[in-house]
Amino acid sequence: MQMTKKNVLIVEGEHIEAIDLQLIVEKAGYTVTGIAHSVHQALELAEKRQPHLALVDIKLQGVKTGIDLGRMLGLLNIPFIFLSTNCNPDTLEAAKRTQPYGCLFKPYRAKELLIAMALAEYRHEHHIEGLIRQQSLISDQLSAIAAADMDLPERLLAVGKIIQAYLPFDYLGYEWYGGNEGESGRCGYQRVGLNEYARIAMKGLRECSGTDIGSGVGQGPATMREPVSGNISTGELTRRISSVQADIINTLMMESLLLIPLDAGNGTHFSMYLASRPADTHKEKHRELASRLQAGLKEGIRRILGVNRCSSPGSIHARSGAAAETAGAFEGIVGNSPLLLRLFEEIRQVAPMDSTVLILGESGTGKEKIAQSIHRLSDRKTGPFVRVNCAGFPPSLIESELFGHEKGAFTGAMERRLGKFEQANNGTIFLDEVGEMPLESQVKLLRVLQEREIERIGSQTTTSIDIRIIAATNRNLWQEVAAGRFRQDLYYRLNVFPIELPPLRDRAGDICKLTRHFIARFGQRTGKKVRDIHPTALLQLEKYSWPGNIRELEHVLERSLVLCKEEVLEMVMLPPEGCSEISTPRSEERSKIKSLKEMEKEYLIAVLKSCNGRLSGKKGAASILGIPSSTLYSKLIKLGIKSPGE
Repeated sequence: MQMTKKNVLIVEGEHIEAIDLQLIVEKAGYTVTGIAHSVHQALELAEKRQPHLALVDIKLQGVKTGIDLGRMLGLLNIPFIFLSTNCNPDTLEAAKRTQPYGCLFKPYRAKELLIAMALAEYRHEHHIEGLIRQQSLISDQLSAIAAADMDLPERLLAVGKIIQAYLPFDYLGYEWYGGNEGESGRCGYQRVGLNEYARIAMKGLRECSGTDIGSGVGQGPATMREPVSGNISTGELTRRISSVQADIINTLMMESLLLIPLDAGNGTHFSMYLASRPADTHKEKHRELASRLQAGLKEGIRRILGVNRCSSPGSIHARSGAAAETAGAFEGIVGNSPLLLRLFEEIRQVAPMDSTVLILGESGTGKEKIAQSIHRLSDRKTGPFVRVNCAGFPPSLIESELFGHEKGAFTGAMERRLGKFEQANNGTIFLDEVGEMPLESQVKLLRVLQEREIERIGSQTTTSIDIRIIAATNRNLWQEVAAGRFRQDLYYRLNVFPIELPPLRDRAGDICKLTRHFIARFGQRTGKKVRDIHPTALLQLEKYSWPGNIRELEHVLERSLVLCKEEVLEMVMLPPEGCSEISTPRSEERSKIKSLKEMEKEYLIAVLKSCNGRLSGKKGAASILGIPSSTLYSKLIKLGIKSPGE
């Protein structure tokens, strides 16, 4: 894609390396808008000269690092590429959380740098286009709500459903007061499922909580002009919002809040409250997005309130046909935990966009089902959905499977064969375990992503294809790139819209629903009349750490149901580790790996015990270890083993 060269800010701790970078980018036609050696200098230049792209070394002069700068550049909407000599996993993970547009590891070639810069420009322009489409779509949806035949509570809930796709919440609250007639009002909804919301009744909430909700003192929503977000536990936000909303949020045990003040016109002060149960749900990126959407929401709310000024509250209708269709897209995905509902909103957000999606998650988390849901919600839903297991083919066959071959292209090619990409034309191709793909095949996949065309093995011509690509992996692709096992340019082409699936241990609240789902499915398939699970057995499942995630849960239940002879499953066949914490790549057990000294001490104690504490002689510990008894004695003193056999 041909693009106009942009202004570049270079942030490099070493002066000589900064000059080398300047020479490379200026030779390629870019303009260097400034060179900074510290975070402070970089921020001054960024605010003053507004660069289109920043090249940021992670190690800089001063206390703050390039990772600190990356967070700040993200808030300024300036794309940046990290440059680093450090491949430490902790540093990589910290860098990844800032959402850079690229990362190069020194030493790198000039060509690699320029490719990374071109990809960063491409991704950022598509990001901006996406934001414009997003704001236009929301404006159209708000106009449709204002024109629809609904009462005020229904309209406000419909607004919340639109916002849910972009800003997460488990509680949606509205509050307004003032205006020419001095009227005021409030309403709230608790999210209880994918498309299910319960209207908050103040009387019922008071009875359930046993408290007089709204009796405290708090400031009204007119005190703020810009969206604010934060954790409820700090107390800062609850002191700035109305006492009624603060009491509702605390009663519902919400931990995170995003407040969007909206001037509804005619002196009416209007506020939207988005609260969530998990702390730190609402991050700076959500507040920034709320700020961008604020103007459109203001206009929409003005129209909605203008139409419904005299409307009386009414009941919420059942799901619309569109909502039911959306629910059908998630068929086979069971649960309603906050993490899963957030995931559904991400899927609904990206599905219509035709963007490349990278699904990340541990084995057994259901990556293929997520890919199928994206396909069902997209404009390609009537086209084919083709799955390719990139780990299931040897390097010699994967290119033939993906790209196809002509008759006689190699020994055994008796006829022309269409590859998976051509089979997926006008539909979606799902590249499962893409991290397992050989490097030589990655080059060809990159071309498909760039050019949307393939070349069959043995053919001299290219074939254009119209496909959407969804890739998935359980590997940490950042580390794979750092280790040279995965192409960096391919990573950034795939990582346009990453979706990370939560492991089952982080959504334990869904285990009950999943268990009953698998029991019903197994009974339907086998005719076995098991109808439920005993609370004790269910508690066992909820305490287990599930390193194999949903797939492991399904297999455990199937084994248990085969042996069950009653109508209620009273015992589950868990692995020997049972309910103890299982070591996984992300668990805390990783930090409990013993040192060499600890292992040596344990080994010596075990040898001494086997020798009944005897140090020397033919059957002594020194003889077994093959070292002099004096050396063994010195080791015992050094390791703090006070007496033989201790």
